[in-house]
Amino acid sequence: MARSQNWELDRATLSNEAIAAQVSLDKFRMFFGGLIFAIISFTGTNPIHTDILLLKIAEVISLLCLLFAGIILLIRLSGTRYVIHFNEKKEMTCCQNFKSWILDFLFNREVYYWGFFIIGMATIVFNRSFIILNS
Repeated sequence: MARSQNWELDRATLSNEAIAAQVSLDKFRMFFGGLIFAIISFTGTNPIHTDILLLKIAEVISLLCLLFAGIILLIRLSGTRYVIHFNEKKEMTCCQNFKSWILDFLFNREVYYWGFFIIGMATIVFNRSFIILNS
């Protein structure tokens, strides 16, 4: 009898630890989302002043990448998921399959916001360093 009670206690402890780990991960994601929007805000208030059109275009692209990363991260934080059943996938038309791919992209992938963030930050750093080196 005592052994089954310990097993139940261990199971409850593991469940509580898993919930605490998820909350900790969500806190990190919220901090990271705030950091992304703070970077966008800073870059928007302090734009680069140059006559080189390519640098201005690269800055707009980097801001869009950071914005997409922030939006995808907020969608991930909301807990929204897109589920498609395997039986339905066989009967989908091309348009429905494309729509399914877009929804899967937005709601189920974590790699994309990291990719957008890295691309956005790399182009911002490149732009700012190029301006500093040319001044």
